[in-house]
Amino acid sequence: MTVSVNSFEALTRERGLLYGGDYNPEQWSPDVWREDVALMRAAGVNLVTVGVFSWAMLEPRPDELHWEWLDEVLDLLHAGGIAVDLATPSASPPPWLARLDPTTSAVDAAGVRMSVGSRNQFCPGSSVYRDRVARFVQALVDRYAGHPAVAMWHVGNEFGQACFCDLCAERFRTWVAARYGDLDALNRAWGTAFWSQRYGDWQEIVPPRTAPYVHNPTQLLDFRRFTSDQLRDVYRLQAEIIRASSPAPVTTNAMGFFPLVDQFSWADDLDVVADDHYADPADPSSPARAALTHDLTRGVGGGRPWALLEQAAGAVSWRPHNLPKPAGAMLRDSLRAVAHGADAVCYFQWRASVQGSERFHSAMLPHAGPDTDLHREVREQGRLLARLREVVGTRVDARVALVFDRPSLWAGEADSVPSTHLRVPDQLAAYHEPFWRAGIATDVVPPGADLDGYDLVVVPMLHLVSDADAANLAQVVERGGTLLVGPFSGIADEDQRIRQGRFPVPWADVLGVSGEQHRPLPAAGVPVRSERYGAFSASLWSEHLTADGAEVLATYAGAGLDGRPAVLRKGTAWYVSTVPPASVLAAIVADCVAAAGVAAPVPVVPDGVEVAQRGGLLFVLNHGDVAAELAWTGRDLVSQTEVDGVLRLAAGGAAVLARRGSGAGPRRQDGREEAGLGGLVAGEPADRHVDRDAADGERGQVDGGQGLGLAERNVLRADGDDGDVPGHVLAAGPQGLEHGGQGNLVVHDDRGDVRQGREHLVDGLDGAAVGGLAGLEDGVEAEARRLLREPAHEARGVGGPPAEHRTGGSDEGDLTVPEPGEVVHRGPTDGLEVEVDAAEPGGVAGQPDEDGRLALATQDGQPGVLGLDVHHDHGVDHRAGRDPLDPVVVVLGEQQDVVLERLRARDDAGDELHDDAHVDVDSQGRHERQDLGALRRERTGAGVGSVVELADGTLDAGASLGGDRSLAGERVRDGGHGDPRHACHVVDRRHLVIPSSAPPGPP
Repeated sequence: MTVSVNSFEALTRERGLLYGGDYNPEQWSPDVWREDVALMRAAGVNLVTVGVFSWAMLEPRPDELHWEWLDEVLDLLHAGGIAVDLATPSASPPPWLARLDPTTSAVDAAGVRMSVGSRNQFCPGSSVYRDRVARFVQALVDRYAGHPAVAMWHVGNEFGQACFCDLCAERFRTWVAARYGDLDALNRAWGTAFWSQRYGDWQEIVPPRTAPYVHNPTQLLDFRRFTSDQLRDVYRLQAEIIRASSPAPVTTNAMGFFPLVDQFSWADDLDVVADDHYADPADPSSPARAALTHDLTRGVGGGRPWALLEQAAGAVSWRPHNLPKPAGAMLRDSLRAVAHGADAVCYFQWRASVQGSERFHSAMLPHAGPDTDLHREVREQGRLLARLREVVGTRVDARVALVFDRPSLWAGEADSVPSTHLRVPDQLAAYHEPFWRAGIATDVVPPGADLDGYDLVVVPMLHLVSDADAANLAQVVERGGTLLVGPFSGIADEDQRIRQGRFPVPWADVLGVSGEQHRPLPAAGVPVRSERYGAFSASLWSEHLTADGAEVLATYAGAGLDGRPAVLRKGTAWYVSTVPPASVLAAIVADCVAAAGVAAPVPVVPDGVEVAQRGGLLFVLNHGDVAAELAWTGRDLVSQTEVDGVLRLAAGGAAVLARRGSGAGPRRQDGREEAGLGGLVAGEPADRHVDRDAADGERGQVDGGQGLGLAERNVLRADGDDGDVPGHVLAAGPQGLEHGGQGNLVVHDDRGDVRQGREHLVDGLDGAAVGGLAGLEDGVEAEARRLLREPAHEARGVGGPPAEHRTGGSDEGDLTVPEPGEVVHRGPTDGLEVEVDAAEPGGVAGQPDEDGRLALATQDGQPGVLGLDVHHDHGVDHRAGRDPLDPVVVVLGEQQDVVLERLRARDDAGDELHDDAHVDVDSQGRHERQDLGALRRERTGAGVGSVVELADGTLDAGASLGGDRSLAGERVRDGGHGDPRHACHVVDRRHLVIPSSAPPGPP
């Protein structure tokens, strides 16, 4: 199934961080709807989920549809500028469905059919239920797919239902038949020779209903797999109907580590991964558990930004004793989610219900109304989240992976295991906590994930693992990575068949250890001796082990295991066979972190303080009862104050820190700080001025992309003109902009409708090469899907006299988009020719052929238009096609009017980088070179004009470029890895205009 991953990114690029919650207008009268919209706008809410439990209101009787009230609600929200995440209300069918067909309600393991009067009573295996769902969703989509308020689709709600009825039994038989092929394979996989369970007919197979004793563990495991797949089928049924008519992203809300759905198997069906998380204010470990759950959600999505669709503003209503959140906890919980990759922060629900089972559940707007401390926190949170717009779209850079597998959890916690007290979630939390305390980012990934990008891989407890996944984990050590494995791991294969031999069988050689017996411990635990970690008491679990080439770091001293190894290391692989105290486990983790070369974002984190880094921002949350201090120099975006060396954070406080040089400091550097351009620190996103009332226009957005390269989209937008965020000024205020590398920095024209695509190309350089732009106001104008028009802006900061327009085919108005296969001439007939090639979408690589033509692929459906050959001057024959270095290719893109793909040039001869490196725009045409000190200018016969390069890595803003069309600058510096043989060439294309095939006019 194909999903629209970028559709959610487009939504957040437009609106910034999404903020809001579930909205249930069917519980209220129309006059309340209008009050709600006004209060939402004042609170900065920009997204609400509507219709989750509205089926009975929209279809009170079979095929009798009442849309009028929902029409009005969506119109009101759209008029208020609030986007809608429209739900399919399939989680709770109306009572009439159960009356017409009782089989549409689920049956539990004891054979009791669920009744109406609650929620989630549906049977996912009922064809009648599925047909009714499909009919309703089709009608919903037909009516609202084109509604301007609908920005996202929410399928069902918190999938996690199991049904044991005859309908599901039949689907289960079909599922296992597809998995195993025949009964002999099923009997082998399930081990039915045990307890006389062998099956001779498919009809004999039933779900694991109530039985006299424990179930066959593999049958139980497969039924859980089937249940997750069956619920995914119900999701897919609805998602496919939606996608046939709407481009908006489609998702559903998971529930973290809730046991009935394998989220990793759903990942490809979700445009954006979404989660509901309800932190428990009574649990001191709640912040760490929340961070772990967020890391799981981000891991399901492969590291992409995700959505927190539900959390509580205060107390919930379903715990036996519901403590409210203390002051500040609501903001800390939201910032934690953002720090761990969330681009949406929402709540259940907007307005507190006056009736029903959740009438005491907190809401963004409590029963006491808006004049309350809680709602004031809601409004303040909305203002703060609007100031964090630059974090949108950025990823969390995690060098550590925690391995988690849902089937392994199901298998490891079955009834017939050595101890049901050794639980996967607890082990995962224990191993995650030291990283969380240090602020080291972790991704929670399945064992079959691509692990090559991680320096340290942690396997807290992986009872069940396939041969392929076991080999994937062993490869971590073979490639030089660090591996940390916890107890009771590698024990069984995917069918729960115990691996024969000394455990952990798949990794005995990698870990240098072998075991012969699992030994759960009494309550007192067992003493452990260690020169490295000190004496401690291990609890819950131990193993009878032998060191086979591993260094023993700790030994048991009791429980029949005297002198036996407890903690071992072989090279870069560690094995922990017990449950050590938190302090000892933290020391073991610290050793692994040091071995892997993983760095924390700050060297020292005070007790009670949580830190997390996303992009160039450091999130700091103080959970303690006393103030805390953290070394930092930069700006706090929460308090909007400068931090000069030490951040002092009050008890319960929160800070979001940008480093000095990102526009947070007052110093002047080529006028950049006071103009709001900042120090342009590579790889870090930027702060920008924010509309304080959050009511008019949209603030700027930076997309930090990957590493030093920005994403393929434009990266800065400042929409609207409300006085304090003028659309034509880049970050007008004390905050600034950072640019991570290549890509266009764009601000919209405040004189036109920004939604018509009118925008300004401000700059495409990185690092220090932007110094001359402090006075730039309007930049280069561009229209959607057209090439650039170039106003005279040289005198406003780039240097030299104003540029002059040529005539006869060199202006944007005369340009034509080349067709695939067309040869585009660059000036005179002896100039460089480009053969346009649309055969390979997205590609830009390629060398000029012997005829002097460069065949380019397309970008975003538009053909390539120009090749620039970049090389060092080391006696290389510069004729086209004989340069060993990669070309730099300019292509015409759909989203960016001109996209420059900058490829790193490498000198194959291995010589050092010399000052005479230069750019040859047209290797075939005539050219002459002019030396101006550090600047080198080269004129080409292709009519492109002058090329300026800076061999010393700086920009001479006073260099006159003349009045012809030109590439304004070429900045040469060492590559990102510090290798002088790699030169990073950055070209500013503010002056680059691709002419049509018509010859240029006179200069």
